Amino acid sequence: MSQKNCKLYDGRISPTLDALSHSLDDTLASDYADIWSEMQAKDVSGVELCDYLTWAHYNAVPLVGDDARQSDYTQLVTETCPSVYYN
Repeated sequence: MSQKNCKLYDGRISPTLDALSHSLDDTLASDYADIWSEMQAKDVSGVELCDYLTWAHYNAVPLVGDDARQSDYTQLVTETCPSVYYN
């Protein structure tokens, strides 16, 4: 869905998505500072991070990191991304 195929996208959908995206970025910066700083260095947005981690999680793709990092990834996929952005 985009402005190409939805008359309401620019006026109603896009502002909501932008607000949710900023909220997600703020949450990542405060709750996952180390992951967020790495993503900023790679020019990865919060939405892109959530989308990638969700894809990796449901496709059983192993990710690099120690047990604490793996726990953070799991929490992002199962709690943070859904509650702050997807839902």
